[in-house]
Amino acid sequence: MVYMRDVAQVHDGFAVQTSIVRQNGTRGALLTILKNGNASTLDVVNQIKALLPQIKAAAPKDLDIQLLSDQSLFVRASVEGVIRESLISACLTATLILLFLGSWRSTLIVAVSIPCRFSPPLRCSASSASR
Repeated sequence: MVYMRDVAQVHDGFAVQTSIVRQNGTRGALLTILKNGNASTLDVVNQIKALLPQIKAAAPKDLDIQLLSDQSLFVRASVEGVIRESLISACLTATLILLFLGSWRSTLIVAVSIPCRFSPPLRCSASSASR
């Protein structure tokens, strides 16, 4: 069970209302969840999505809880872009080495080493993305 004191600073009182939240013309409340600097966006989003069914089950039936925004989409797209670009750069570099040096051995070494250079950070991101 997650308590508010574990994930937020809670104060008794209220703030002056400066905005109104509406979805489909109905007033609502917006709860923004922010990660701290050393937390993974993918891990935070995955944990929230895992807890959402429990929160909905514990909430009153009239309360409609919806996930409105998901930053993990951008993170996943960035990881996929880095993977794609590293593969393209490996292919282009290998092609140039093969053209200029004519050595299959050198070409193979470079073609394998470029994606391997980027694989440890991507492997960590991909493993947290698959959870």
